[in-house]
This record gives sequence, C-alpha cells and structure tokens, in this order.
Amino acid sequence: MVVHKNQNDNRLRDLYLANQLLTDDEVINYAKEAVKSELHAITVNTACVKNLGTILKNSKTKLRVAVGFPYGQQYSEIKYLEAKKAIVDGADEILGILNLGKWLSQNWNYMEQEIKGLVDVAHYNKKTLVPGFFPGCFESLEYYQIPKWIEKYGVDGIQLLDQMSPRPKSNTENTHHVFEIMLRELSEETLIYFSEVPKKPQLKNKNQIFSKQLAIN
Repeated sequence: MVVHKNQNDNRLRDLYLANQLLTDDEVINYAKEAVKSELHAITVNTACVKNLGTILKNSKTKLRVAVGFPYGQQYSEIKYLEAKKAIVDGADEILGILNLGKWLSQNWNYMEQEIKGLVDVAHYNKKTLVPGFFPGCFESLEYYQIPKWIEKYGVDGIQLLDQMSPRPKSNTENTHHVFEIMLRELSEETLIYFSEVPKKPQLKNKNQIFSKQLAIN
C-alpha cells in the first residue's frame, strides 16, 4: 500500500464495511467500535444508512456511504440517484466508487464527467464527496491528470481502497509507483483517507449455514 505521512492518523481512517457480508447487528457493533476509536468514518452500503444515524449522532465519526459498489460499473445516473437517497437517509459523506472499466480503458472524458456529477450531487446537499481509488489499477502515467480534476471540481479528499483492488498482484509494484507519484501532485490541502477492512471468519461451505439453521430450529 502507498504509505502517506497521515496513514496512522485515526482522523483520516475509516472502517470499510461495504464489502463485508454482515448482519445489521454486526454493522451496529462495528459502528460503536469506530466511534470509540474516534475513526473519521464508517463506510457502509446504502441499505445500512438508516440503522446507524442514532449511534453516530454527536460523535466524531462520520457516516460515509459507498455509491457504485463494488467497482463502479453502473450507469453514472444510477450512482447520482443512489447518492441522493443516501443523503436523504442521513449520510454525511459520499464515497464515489468510480467506473474501473472506464479507468482501465482510459476513457478520460467519461471519468471526468462522473467525478463532476458526484461532486455536484454532494456539494448541492452540503455533503462531502470522496472518490475511491484502487492503487493497483493505476497502470499509466496519464493518471497524473487526476489531481487536476480534484482541484478543478473541488473534491474534498480521496480514499485509498487498496485492499479491495481487483487487479492481479503481479501489477502491484509498478502501479503503486505510478500512484505514489500521482499523490505527490495533489495539493497539500487534499485529505487522503485510508480504509481499514475488519477481519471476519468466513463459513467454509454452504452446509455450515444449513447446520446452523437446523440447530436453531
């Protein structure tokens, strides 16, 4: 992972739950831990928003909602609607997961317009927009133009989604080098958030699920 001077600052860390298969109670318990640790945010999918408002109220931890999960390959217009609904339900910040297929295709016009659209939705509602980036997917020096978009549209910060990167590990060293150079081009005022993914035991097979249900019944 790209190392940044603020990486260990809890004020710039979030607990990323959007890619976890969790019950409502588990999400609530993680939210309580995030509040206790004074993490900057807890990131969840849109369906979890309403459950967390009371827990995070009056705390330092923000409710950040992932829009376009997991790899942003929905229509941009769908993401805008998802962001609006999350804000209505109580989201403090929007994590805009950008279309990875378009990134890898280097469709710069599409990506610039999507960033602008997400910023417009968030800022119109006086909320924060944080686009999510996968360091393992930065394979071209042309990605250095991203800081220009961040400055141009007033993006509030960026979030590194390193542990969720879908790209093969063989690309890691080169792509992280590209991404690290890009980070140096960002304004000093641009906040860089780091995601922490909780470790959760996984069921080995479906039979364990049925066994647990039978035991309960």
